[in-house]
Amino acid sequence: MAKELPARDKPLVLVTDDDLTVRLSLRRYLEEDGYTVAEARNGAEALAIFEQQRPDLVLMDAEMPVMDGLTACAAIKKLPGGEETPVLMITGLEDER
Repeated sequence: MAKELPARDKPLVLVTDDDLTVRLSLRRYLEEDGYTVAEARNGAEALAIFEQQRPDLVLMDAEMPVMDGLTACAAIKKLPGGEETPVLMITGLEDER
């Protein structure tokens, strides 16, 4: 049986980055635009939060400790609801892949 999630009045964005400054900056801008924000420090935390809260959008750094963003993105896409949830990679990498 699928877990019933509470209704939200604002879209939830999961910001995943190992850099606290980046997370706080994104949180500030997103909240100013009317979004609710959850934060994760790495891909493993992002997976746990995704399963608990089912965000409407995930912003994720590509390079992080514990689990990188590319691995976490692939894992999120396999979770219930993950295929429909947009994941945007935020990174300073210059590799287009």
